Amino acid sequence: YRGPLEVSIFDDGSSDGTRALIEAWIPRLRAARVDCVASGSRWGGDAHAEAGGIGFAKNRAVAQSSGSLLAFLDADDVMLPRRVELQVAA
Repeated sequence: YRGPLEVSIFDDGSSDGTRALIEAWIPRLRAARVDCVASGSRWGGDAHAEAGGIGFAKNRAVAQSSGSLLAFLDADDVMLPRRVELQVAA
């Protein structure tokens, strides 16, 4: 796929260093011309914020996205190399 891409990440209460990992990858993705938007329920300074759950996290990721097509990928998923290309073509 050669069109525009945006990665929208919402970290719903991780306490395992996920934020640092996300922040480390953002410059790499941007260097590859992939737009990125990331936020999290505990990123605003409230280290004890409750996780909202899968539906909450996906809704937040959608709300902060700017694209017209969405392809969800959860932390335990693997995305094959041509997934976006095949989905856009469908």
